[in-house]
Amino acid sequence: MQAQNRNIVVLYDPDIDGGLAASFFARKYGSNPAIQLKFVPLPHGRPDIHHDTIIKHLSPGSEIYFVDTAPTRREMQEIVFKNLGFEHGKCIRSGTVWDHHDTEVDLNEFSIPWIDSGIEVPDFIVDINPAMDSATQLVWPKLFPGEEPPPILEYIGKIESGKLETYDERIIAAYVDSFNFYDEKSIPGLSILCELPLDEIKRRGESLYAKHCENTETLRDKFKFTALDLGPANHNCVVPIVEIELPLPEYGRPIEDLLKEKALTSPSKIACAAIPQNDGSVKLSVRSFGSIRAPDAVTYLKEIFKQSGGGRKNMGAVQFVDRKAFDSCVHIFPEEDREALVEALVRTHS
Repeated sequence: MQAQNRNIVVLYDPDIDGGLAASFFARKYGSNPAIQLKFVPLPHGRPDIHHDTIIKHLSPGSEIYFVDTAPTRREMQEIVFKNLGFEHGKCIRSGTVWDHHDTEVDLNEFSIPWIDSGIEVPDFIVDINPAMDSATQLVWPKLFPGEEPPPILEYIGKIESGKLETYDERIIAAYVDSFNFYDEKSIPGLSILCELPLDEIKRRGESLYAKHCENTETLRDKFKFTALDLGPANHNCVVPIVEIELPLPEYGRPIEDLLKEKALTSPSKIACAAIPQNDGSVKLSVRSFGSIRAPDAVTYLKEIFKQSGGGRKNMGAVQFVDRKAFDSCVHIFPEEDREALVEALVRTHS
């Protein structure tokens, strides 16, 4: 008797941790013709896209995995109610959440009403372990029990958090960052990170890191200033800002160090970068190293500017639809002329 084909959908956070963890599924099942794999990036900061992406990829009989991310309570409700469809057997086969972020997902209240309904409810497994440094460390033993994890996994948590303390960690991160985690078609190719010896990864990353440092240094003397309203208790904040000239990956991690350096010289402990995108939009990237949290500042700014955006930890971004929209909201001055900056801020809100 021929085994039933399996349809596995992996929804992953499109960063180094989520992308590499998703690639483990390709390593495990990629050569099996009876298993159809689909990788779907699930970005943070856009709740509308997050929700619609999940619902779009739910289909009867599929096995859904959330890797390095988790559905919200509303999304979990829709996963159950929408896909049950009130018809026996018309639901996903199973749902699994493997995440290391401290996310609250309570499934009991969604399964209880169906106990006596006669409807086949899909199995849900939730394993959220904040004690893990990375999702890769959580997922690897589940897919490859008893198999020695690749050495690169020791570095993923540090790379994702940006806490790179040694030269070796920085050059390893430079090579890892050269991969595209946002394109679902590239996910199977990430397995090379698990196959290469660490010495080879370091060798490949060293030249990349040197170039990143060189490119970032060209921006040091190009910082200007803008005034931003960062919340009810933080009006008229003067913030250092730089306009990015090359594609962002050409600067690598060193640009984060430069933004931190500039932020710490600012009273608000915030620095920004204006980053043109390929589609003509402009991203205002915000980094915070003080009491004002970047995600909170971005939430406030996007409401004022009527643009989209989001953030987490000490970083965030406001996405402007085009350069005109950016220039109408963010006024940049070559020197810290507080009078001109505050005047521009008043014009923005008048």
